[in-house]
Amino acid sequence: MQSNNLFFADYGNNHSNDSSIIQKILDISHNWEVDFGMKFAAEKCLVLSKQKNLALKIGDNMLPHMEEATYLGIPLSEKGFDSKSLQKIAREKWKLQ
Repeated sequence: MQSNNLFFADYGNNHSNDSSIIQKILDISHNWEVDFGMKFAAEKCLVLSKQKNLALKIGDNMLPHMEEATYLGIPLSEKGFDSKSLQKIAREKWKLQ
């Protein structure tokens, strides 16, 4: 089964190689929040992409492009999961060699 999103509690991660698919998911998400009286914290939303200058938005809020972010403690970059950063964090946290 193929997936284009990951959700845990109130954390979400949508992903695709096609920006039109992501925008469609964001539009569906916005319609859902309006229909159910919810509100996404757009200021906590961002875009990680190798492609620069993507104009993605949720509702009327343009999403900023970032080069890296953390999702549920997992470092991500434009290239995806950043295992080297996670190893560094783990070594520092648990004082591993």
